[in-house]
Amino acid sequence: MASEDLAIRPGTDATSLLEEIRVLVEHDRIDLKWMERETRGRSEVQSCIDAFSPKNVERHIGIQAETFEGIALEFVSAPSSVAYSRMGSGTFKYAILTCYAVKLLNIVAGRLDKVVGAMLPFPAINLYRLVRLAKADTFGSFHSRILGLPETIGDVSATTLAEEMETP
Repeated sequence: MASEDLAIRPGTDATSLLEEIRVLVEHDRIDLKWMERETRGRSEVQSCIDAFSPKNVERHIGIQAETFEGIALEFVSAPSSVAYSRMGSGTFKYAILTCYAVKLLNIVAGRLDKVVGAMLPFPAINLYRLVRLAKADTFGSFHSRILGLPETIGDVSATTLAEEMETP
């Protein structure tokens, strides 16, 4: 149950998630020792989030910087919180970046593979192995008609749907 609803501008999910990460780094609310031991690429990520500024993000997502900073700090301070996304986050222009940012937020907030956070499931069937055995693990064997996006495992991104439908 939510105590408040802060609607960001449509399509700015990745920006808002990366801004949350910037806030956590700025406020020294991440476990650097764990990240150094368990992850790679921190300096590359750091250089990307350094480009964000609260006022620019405020104009972009439509929520005051102070309010958004409070959201990030409340998220990391909660005894159990998790960033979660499903189909909706994969249906617009920056879908891959948004999915990446959801996972990155869970990592920097210390919520990855924790009972109070984002658990890594062990599926009954290893679909990745099954896809590889069937030689269906393709990428780029064809491209979408309008945007030219590559297929992955025989399918193209849902982000191509609108352009494909609206273009004769």
